[in-house]
Amino acid sequence: MYNVFVDVETTSFHKSVRRPWEIAVIADHVSYKKVIKDVDLTGADPKSLEVSGFYKRYDQENAISELEAAKFIHSITKGKTLVGTATWFDSAVLEEMLRRHGYLPEWEGIICIQQLTSDKLGRRIQGLKNCAVALGLDYEEEGFHEAMYDAVVAKRIYETIK
Repeated sequence: MYNVFVDVETTSFHKSVRRPWEIAVIADHVSYKKVIKDVDLTGADPKSLEVSGFYKRYDQENAISELEAAKFIHSITKGKTLVGTATWFDSAVLEEMLRRHGYLPEWEGIICIQQLTSDKLGRRIQGLKNCAVALGLDYEEEGFHEAMYDAVVAKRIYETIK
């Protein structure tokens, strides 16, 4: 079993309407970024879209269908441990996507780098940037909330702690 680093940008934080629109995965030292071309924006939260950079980065031309993304996520995460910033949230969004397309999640577990950082430092640390700061890691402020950048920083934090 090995780790897959993930981050998901969504249309909302609300469970009933949230949909992934950008998914980043780092597995076996290979990075994958998937943008969903048929993203359902029904009930999308304008603030969530703004924070996640939807209006700046959404590139439908190079996007794939949610079904294709579900097949990919099912395949690449099978038997792996998901590692990310708020992995409880990202894994829930991915599970909802998988189920919409007839798949069940088959990952082995999840690891949250916020929890790892908090445990290592003996105090509660929340947020990807705060974890990087607390561990003395360099970061680019403007990179946060871009799925691949967040997955890369989560991987760096994980490797620093482990």
